[in-house]
Amino acid sequence: MIKFPQLYRDSVKDRIPAMLERLNPEGYFSPKDPRSYFLYGQQFIYPLAYFYKTNFPDNPYFKDQKILQVIIKLGDYVAKVTDSNGEINYSSYGNKGKMVDQRLLTFWADAYFLIKDELESSRRVIWEKTFLRSAGNLAMRIKGYLEQRRFNWMSFSTGPNHAILYAVALYLAGIILQKKDWCRLADKFTVRFAEYQHPDGYWAEDRGPTPLYNIVSLAGIARMNVLSPQPVYREVLRRALNFHKTVSYPDFTHVATIDKRCRYHSSPFTWGHFGFSIFPEGRSFIKQAALVRLKAPVAMEGEECARWLENFIHYQEGEIPAYHPWKGCRQLTTVSGFIRKGAWEVTLSADASIVSPRNPFNLGNNNHFSLWHKTTGLIINGSQDKKHPLHNTFLPVNKRLQGPLVGGRIGLDAKPKYLEAIYPDFVGRLEVKWPNVSTCLIRAVIGGPSKERFLWNIPLFVKPGDSIRLNNQDVKLGKTVIRYRLGKGNQILFASQKAIISTSTPCTFHWPCLPFNSYSKNNRSSFEMAFARLEIPLKPGKKVELITHVC
Repeated sequence: MIKFPQLYRDSVKDRIPAMLERLNPEGYFSPKDPRSYFLYGQQFIYPLAYFYKTNFPDNPYFKDQKILQVIIKLGDYVAKVTDSNGEINYSSYGNKGKMVDQRLLTFWADAYFLIKDELESSRRVIWEKTFLRSAGNLAMRIKGYLEQRRFNWMSFSTGPNHAILYAVALYLAGIILQKKDWCRLADKFTVRFAEYQHPDGYWAEDRGPTPLYNIVSLAGIARMNVLSPQPVYREVLRRALNFHKTVSYPDFTHVATIDKRCRYHSSPFTWGHFGFSIFPEGRSFIKQAALVRLKAPVAMEGEECARWLENFIHYQEGEIPAYHPWKGCRQLTTVSGFIRKGAWEVTLSADASIVSPRNPFNLGNNNHFSLWHKTTGLIINGSQDKKHPLHNTFLPVNKRLQGPLVGGRIGLDAKPKYLEAIYPDFVGRLEVKWPNVSTCLIRAVIGGPSKERFLWNIPLFVKPGDSIRLNNQDVKLGKTVIRYRLGKGNQILFASQKAIISTSTPCTFHWPCLPFNSYSKNNRSSFEMAFARLEIPLKPGKKVELITHVC
């Protein structure tokens, strides 16, 4: 059994052979998906430098000259492709442009600290000039931010998660180049950034919580707390820990129901977790998250490996108490609540925000609940969507009545617990109860002035290749379009036949449904992102029940 936190380090070491197999002769790691940005894997330069430079038992890479030559090749390539403004051309799923790659700059700097004494002076000059150009670009951006005494979600012309990582890269470059003014600038910005944190413990992206990107912001604050500790950083790390304990399912994946930017990811995201290690309960939380991540079938790539090594290097040792997941109900100050009942978790959300049709990273806010179980994991996916009205939780058949979500209210102390999502012409109400330990019942009803017919849409978390059973008929989910009519009480079995869903009224099963993709230029999703949708007719004032049983 690997002692924690050494499992961070040793898991990264195990990835070295596979990463080296992807080393391109030009000096970069070929991406697993050729459509993605080609230098994400380049952050593996930091793990390579660490294992080359650090002597510990069972490290076969210590002082391995072949590893040193790879590190040099990687750094030389970054210097070569960085232009006079410190930017690199990127192309990612049809999106093209130039950027300062602040994440790569950070880990390239970490690698440089480790091996600079083994570099020829001429190479050090080339690398440092690249740091100067790229970090100089970041310094100008951060100076522009300081015109604002208080930040808001529109302050940065990019996501806040990027802005805080600018500060980290700038601070490290300031150390390398002995530019104390850059370090002071990064410090000043980070203090203001810390003060911008929402009381619930997140940094707002498009006005609301985005757990996945909040982990990136966490990584920036946690690193600045190592480089230049401030009392305010400890305060925000404490709030961030409470936030992430709240918005993670018991399997440590992030609840996407409250997220207006990112869809659900089926493995834990652990960037910056070392920031939580300053608290005993933080150490127990991140240990369990790391153990779960290691069991996930998706292999770590270069960027995640660098973050895992960062977790190991900056982990604060101390007692690790037994981990006790929270139980009962929690609620954010927004209209989002989390209910844990036995092995179940239900999330309810009607957090209204402006949804820009032009911003590809701003998803809709019309999905109002999700359902998770310990045995199966996610059953009903509450991920937000955009430009797909049929994916909304409540949809008037006369779509002119849809209108924007105004807000809502949530009753976690009521029996049954409920959410009301308020629209201009109707109110969609969800009620949750558990008839027994194995069954969750969710009831929907439409209220308000509207007398129109509605659809209640249920996004089922199934994937291509899954086998399910529709009313005793076995079906393998492939590229064949399925539109299957189910009668009252007919059953759908999925999640390896462990989850059974039925309804109190006839409904229709649809496959495949493709979500809005924030990360592609045309916003189209690949088939691998497909899910199923259960479509249930609703009449105003008449309650309809969705019954989920887990064997």
